[in-house]
Amino acid sequence: MPVGFPGVDGDRNWLAMRLPGGVVLTGKQTDGQKLLTCCSWEDEAGIVRIQLPSGDSFDCRDPAASAALGVYLSASVQLVRVARYPDALPTNTGDDLRRGVGYDSSPVHIVTTASLEALGETHTHRESSDVRRMRPNLLIQANDPSDFAEERWVGHHLFFEGSDLVLIVREPTKRCALPARAQAGLPADPDLLKALRESDLQLGVYAAVVNPGLLRSGAAVYIG
Repeated sequence: MPVGFPGVDGDRNWLAMRLPGGVVLTGKQTDGQKLLTCCSWEDEAGIVRIQLPSGDSFDCRDPAASAALGVYLSASVQLVRVARYPDALPTNTGDDLRRGVGYDSSPVHIVTTASLEALGETHTHRESSDVRRMRPNLLIQANDPSDFAEERWVGHHLFFEGSDLVLIVREPTKRCALPARAQAGLPADPDLLKALRESDLQLGVYAAVVNPGLLRSGAAVYIG
C-alpha cells in the first residue's frame, strides 16, 4: 500500500460533518459514537462505500448515504471528501483535525503484537486485545519480548524492507475511552480502560512520514 505525507493512501478520506455548522463527528463524541459500529471500504471499482449495522451499504458520494447515516445517528450529517477541506477542521470537542485529513495527532498510528499480548495478559477478556479496537494503520510483529516495546522507538526512524518509506516515531498513543466502546464486530468492554491504566493509558505510538513509499505486508522493519 502507498504511504505518503498525509498517511496511508485511502485512510480517512471521508468525514461525517454535522449540519448546520460543518463540525466533524468522530467516535470520541456522544453523537458520533455510533459511527464506530459502521464499516467502510473501497470496492473493486474504487468507490468508497459505507455500511450501516442494518447491512445496508451506500456509495459515499450518493446523497442517500448521508441521509441514511443521519437517520442512524439521529442527526443531520453530510459525508464529505477531506480533499475539499485543505485547512484544519473543528470537531465537537474543540480539537482540530490536522490539515483536513481526518486525524487529530499524527498521520500514522502503529501498534505492536507485543503490546496487544501484554494487554491481553492484564485483562480477563482476551478479545479486548483485538487489534481492531486500537485501529492502527500498521501492526508490527515485535521481536522485543518486553511489554509496550514501541514506546522506546520515540525519536527514532523506522525503515522498511524493499521500500523507500521512512517514518519517525513522535510520541506514545494516549488512549481515551474509544477502544472500550462497541464497534463493528466487537461488543462494548468498559473494563478495558482498567487494563490500559496499567500502562498509563498508553498503547501504540504515533509517527510522521519522513519519506513516502510503498509498504507491503510482511516486510521487515528496522529501527535507526
